[in-house]
Formats: sequence, C-alpha cells, structure tokens
Amino acid sequence: MTPVAIKELKKLFESETDPEHKVIKVKSNPFTTPSPVAFIARVNAVIQSVLGDRYTSHSFRQGLITELGIKGINPKLIQTFIGHKNINTTMNYINPSEADIRNCLVR
Repeated sequence: MTPVAIKELKKLFESETDPEHKVIKVKSNPFTTPSPVAFIARVNAVIQSVLGDRYTSHSFRQGLITELGIKGINPKLIQTFIGHKNINTTMNYINPSEADIRNCLVR
C-alpha cells in the first residue's frame, strides 16, 4: 500500500486516549458509529480516490488474498486471517495472473 493510501485510510480513524483503541468518526463525532454500509462506502471512496474507480474494498481484499497465496502462505493461515469459515471460499479468492504463474515456475 502506498503512503498516500495509508494516509487517506488513517483519516477515517481517530485515536481516543488509548492508542490501541480506534474509532470511526461520523460527522466529527467519535462517539457515533456509522452503519456498516456507510463505513464500506467511505472506505470504497478512499480506495477509489487513491487507486481508481475500478477498485473497491472487495477487490482490494481479493488482491490481498491473492498476494498472500502467491507468496506461498499456507491457505489455512490466510483463511484464519481473513475470517472465512470455509477454506473453499478462501481458495476461490486466490486468482494468480499468468505472470504470477510464470514467475512461480521460473524460481
């Protein structure tokens, strides 16, 4: 993730007294939690402003899972990290490109 993307995503969060406790701001009120739909819409807006209109939180998630799979991380670990109940769901997210497959075979 680029420094710009990290900076933009951090704007969605504001730390309270405990630096490990993060809350999502709603209209500058740290005590109001947005609905899941509103939160995802805000995250998608940030991702699209940094990466382009073709990207969403879901495509970002799929890209992350694919990247972990390409790097050879155990799919069961990826499943646990992502929170999928079924390993088949995790495996469906791993979609290497032809270049990824070629690079894997060349190593």
